[in-house]
Amino acid sequence: QEVQVAALGAPAEYGGFTGVASNSLIRSGGNRFSGLFETLYQNKSMTGDNITDEVLELNDALTSDKLDYVTDSTAQIGGPIKRDKMWFFTSFQYYQPKESPSGYPPPGTENDGGPSSRKESSPRFIFKPTFRLGTSDQLTGFIEYDNYTVEASGAGSNIAPIATRKQTSPEIAWNANYSKVLSNSSVLDIRYAGFDGYFAREPYNG
Repeated sequence: QEVQVAALGAPAEYGGFTGVASNSLIRSGGNRFSGLFETLYQNKSMTGDNITDEVLELNDALTSDKLDYVTDSTAQIGGPIKRDKMWFFTSFQYYQPKESPSGYPPPGTENDGGPSSRKESSPRFIFKPTFRLGTSDQLTGFIEYDNYTVEASGAGSNIAPIATRKQTSPEIAWNANYSKVLSNSSVLDIRYAGFDGYFAREPYNG
């Protein structure tokens, strides 16, 4: 719904300086249903390169990046669970590219037991409910899950397929927020948040 990005106004030598601070507000549902669906697609027939015949004469082993396909689809819906009392917003995204960097796999290593192209599968899901408890207080929260699975992680022109890794990195985040307006000048805000995940890179050859 809203993204705020603010520069910290400090020199790069300042301890812990990371450039900017950002805050994101997740969209909420309302009293009417609304939704969105979009999909993006690209394949190798839609992609060109700038390797000319003259360049190939000087280096006949030169190859461009190889793109089999990229898909990126998103579906969202939000609306009331109970009018004026409870609302929800949810979104699902599935991102999957299959590609190979220039020179991968190196000649003679195509059938060594590892994947011959880099493939990523990334589903992402978020659900955010909102509950109005009274005229001056409400409870909101969200739960988010994503999982980045990559075949041939670390692929390169000098890396044999068997030497690449399978990357698995699921993660889940959650948040609950209770807010109550106490007066014209004071608000009570209680929050609880959590995160769990791991990042594994497994070899294909033990």
